[in-house]
Amino acid sequence: MKKILFFIFYFFCFITNAQNYSIAREWNEQVLEAIRNDFARPTVHARNLFHTSIAMYDIWAVFDENADTFF
Repeated sequence: MKKILFFIFYFFCFITNAQNYSIAREWNEQVLEAIRNDFARPTVHARNLFHTSIAMYDIWAVFDENADTFF
């Protein structure tokens, strides 16, 4: 009985973690880490964040039949 409960618990934890994983979140974290290590230039960082976000959206929109790309 304990093995079955452990398996069910492990299975649901694995699925929950897999659903929370996002490559977009990983890319955003990399961009934010680069901003933290750079000098304070708000306009440059805002532009870079915009370009990164739009690139991720356009990549997603290519594979979605109902979405339009930005560029």
